[in-house]
Amino acid sequence: MWEYNRISIRFSISRDLIDKLNELGSKGWEVIYYNEIEPENLGGYYNANIFLKRNLDGNKKSNNNF
Repeated sequence: MWEYNRISIRFSISRDLIDKLNELGSKGWEVIYYNEIEPENLGGYYNANIFLKRNLDGNKKSNNNF
């Protein structure tokens, strides 16, 4: 059985996004859709809309929520 979730991440540098995705991956989440909206002004924030899934049967260690 799969669990699905949709999140938005606001970031200014790609390293912040990578760190958050690595954190989610360590909790068993996989990205199944990614959409990024660029900032309107130079130096602004990017917005990433992400759909995630994880296998409930193989993730018995804890109930990790973001």
